[in-house]
Amino acid sequence: SSSAAAAAAAAAVSTAAAAAAVLGTVTGAAGEGGDMSLLPCIPCAMMHRSTGCSGCVAHVGASSAATFRKCFPFYLSIHLVPFAVLNAAKALRDPVGTVTKSVAATVRSTAFISAFVGLYMGAVCTHRNLVGRDHRAVYYAAGVVAASALFIEKKSRRAELALYLMPRAVDSLVATMAGKRMLPAIPHAELLLFCAVSGGLMHLYENEPDTLAGFLRSTIRRFVHRPNAPLPHSASEAMMQVVHEDEEEEDE
Repeated sequence: SSSAAAAAAAAAVSTAAAAAAVLGTVTGAAGEGGDMSLLPCIPCAMMHRSTGCSGCVAHVGASSAATFRKCFPFYLSIHLVPFAVLNAAKALRDPVGTVTKSVAATVRSTAFISAFVGLYMGAVCTHRNLVGRDHRAVYYAAGVVAASALFIEKKSRRAELALYLMPRAVDSLVATMAGKRMLPAIPHAELLLFCAVSGGLMHLYENEPDTLAGFLRSTIRRFVHRPNAPLPHSASEAMMQVVHEDEEEEDE
């Protein structure tokens, strides 16, 4: 799908840009003159210090397993807490089902990020073992290979990841170009962009709420009071008001 392709491209650019920047530092330290994009291969054993594994296959497996252990609690909070808060009515009606679905989604998302790490490292190690030399393009190609892990995620999640990764990819590209003085450095550019995007979202929320996605519209409603809605007198009343609005949307 287009969202999957966009997310895959964004993941490849964002990851590879950082790796290429590191490789550029290594090539610069290797010496001056000659082809700075091509250098003798760094032994894989030296690159496996994070796991202590001498073999590439063992290193990839250990890195993926470590990523799974570290990311599982994070993804569980992402899947469980927002759903319980933003879909309070559904969570209260079926708490066991809510937890079960959240855990299943957490396993799927954690498997995605673990596979991403494993595929990226595996692609780089494979090239080193087959060719015996490093090149900048290898890290971009490895990013494309790793981005294929995106298909582990649900189709609806791919669009969300695309919305997150594309700005990060653009940010990496702009930062790289600014570092090479190909673009001027604008003070507080991220803050200005955030204000512009937030202003656009709030304009749509106030004047054309139907143009926003349902999840985004309901999320904003939790924190922003619309002028034509009655003000709640307590926190519990505010929560019940949100639950009632969610039920009305489900009925529609």
